[in-house]
Amino acid sequence: MISRVVHPLTQTQRSRGVSNRGSRPAPGRSVSRRSVSSFLKGLSLMTGSRLPVPDAIANQITSASGYWRTVLMMLRSDILSGISLADALARWPRIFPRGYVELIRVGTQTGRLAEILVRITDLEEKRIETRRKIRNALAYPAFVIVVTSIITTFLLITIVPRFAEVFEAFGSELPYATRVVVGLSTSFITWWPAVLVGMVLVVVMTILSRSSEKISGHIDMIVIRVPWLSSLIRFSLIDRYCYTFAVCTDSGIPVDHAAEMSCRGSGNRFFSQNMLAAASDVRSGKTLSDSLRRTGFFSELDLQLVQSGELSGNVAEVVRHIGERYAARLESITSTFASIVEPVLIVLIGSIMGGIIAALYLPLFEIMNVIQ
Repeated sequence: MISRVVHPLTQTQRSRGVSNRGSRPAPGRSVSRRSVSSFLKGLSLMTGSRLPVPDAIANQITSASGYWRTVLMMLRSDILSGISLADALARWPRIFPRGYVELIRVGTQTGRLAEILVRITDLEEKRIETRRKIRNALAYPAFVIVVTSIITTFLLITIVPRFAEVFEAFGSELPYATRVVVGLSTSFITWWPAVLVGMVLVVVMTILSRSSEKISGHIDMIVIRVPWLSSLIRFSLIDRYCYTFAVCTDSGIPVDHAAEMSCRGSGNRFFSQNMLAAASDVRSGKTLSDSLRRTGFFSELDLQLVQSGELSGNVAEVVRHIGERYAARLESITSTFASIVEPVLIVLIGSIMGGIIAALYLPLFEIMNVIQ
């Protein structure tokens, strides 16, 4: 049982809340998903204990800080001024996805707010867990590649030129492998400013492209078709879509609206565009199974299961089952990748480092033979 204790805001907090009304912070910023999950969980527990929403938010303001604290204070201020919880949350689209807002709106209208908040908390936890799995699967290879690049660059800039001076002093003909390494070193030292500028431009262009829906959609389309990576991303997107769809339909939201809400905020615009088209087909009268077929993301078995769920009136449970299958496949593929990529990277690093060192020492052995 949650104690119905409300921590009053201090005069400073109240004055901040008042001042923030006139200067609302930019809603484009985002906050930690862990903070959002903790907020939703606390809100579900407190509202389930019959604590008014403004008081439940006030209790969480005391433990928040920075931008997140300001957001919570503005939420409380909006609700006290007569705005509904759903409309107040809708003002922060980067923090609270549209699907969450619509679910909360339904929960408020049906008197099931606490129950809906529990389901949204589960959605957020699943979202965090899926991101963690993908991040963990990609973190080790990325780290190894970065470290290898740094070491290789260090060798080419500092070590190889010293060996090149020794080789030049003796004037002997160098083996092919050594000439390649020395040539790479010379080229890198000569062109490193251009390489650096090129890398910066790539990063800047990538960031700017995310603001263009068309360019971002093309990039997401390419990413979702890259071998192995496509399976990782597709499984995570379908898992989240199915789980969200099941939660929406269980909450009383019509299938066409649930199909639309489930694909928003997926993080992949190519996926979202295709799933929104499927939702539009459902709204125009087509079955969910036929609408999902045109996206190309679901297997024939998945579509047959959805069709059977539509015929039996149990589509939410069937879609949830499909999501669980993809969650299991995602777990399997991340585990398999972790077991395969480590030895492959070790061999790759050893080949690069060993190749450079061997190329540098081959001429030394020949020089020593000549001296002897």
